[in-house]
Amino acid sequence: YGVEMKKLVVVLILVAIGTLIAKSQLALNNAPFAALLNRGSSSGSAGYFLQENFEGPGYQNVWTISSAGTGSLDDTYTTAPAPLEASYSLRLNLSGNTRRITNNLVSSYSTIYGYFMLSVQTIGGATDPLVTLLDNGSPVLALDFIDNIGDYAFQLSDTNTDYCCVSSPTAVVGVTNHIWFSIITGSGLNAAYTLTYSTNSTKPGTPGYSTGAGRAVGTMNQIQIGSTNSSTWRIIFDKIRLSTTEIGSNP
Repeated sequence: YGVEMKKLVVVLILVAIGTLIAKSQLALNNAPFAALLNRGSSSGSAGYFLQENFEGPGYQNVWTISSAGTGSLDDTYTTAPAPLEASYSLRLNLSGNTRRITNNLVSSYSTIYGYFMLSVQTIGGATDPLVTLLDNGSPVLALDFIDNIGDYAFQLSDTNTDYCCVSSPTAVVGVTNHIWFSIITGSGLNAAYTLTYSTNSTKPGTPGYSTGAGRAVGTMNQIQIGSTNSSTWRIIFDKIRLSTTEIGSNP
């Protein structure tokens, strides 16, 4: 009886160890856990306070998903041209609705440098934002991608409707674009913005647009991906990076 009891105890210990190992492996493979690891202070990996790669399900654990509209959000999208990076990308099929995702940043920032990868499949309305930086729900700066009488352009606009355009060829639709931007808020007429793009990961030496006379004020503590207006955007995102210092090539 004593020998059998010892065997039973050993089996139970082995089962318990196996369960712990399995749970640990599941946690490491679980995208929500990985996504949380990607969020850190400005002293984190490469100085980013937000990194999002959309590698597997789980973005809903660090992003708030709007419940409006009937379109789809797919963070494991792989249909060409996805994935833009690694194994998965995020696809928003807005299909005439206002669906979007929002991330509450780890702090409030008056200076933000950003980078992301983007492929546009279908152009939406000319005033529909793709990416918006907000202060407690109030937009501070937004990035659009518009059809400007047949000439496609990236557009950066602040809350006072001051805007800029960085023209790009029509071939930019359906291919992978690398977008860099920066915003330093001011006191009303002295905010600084830059915006540039390329079709590879090499950052152009001169910004496509730069101004030191923007009207954005205050701080930013949220980033929103998707539209707030009725829209027909179909867009693919990947590799979002935010920092308090300039982001260069191959981030």
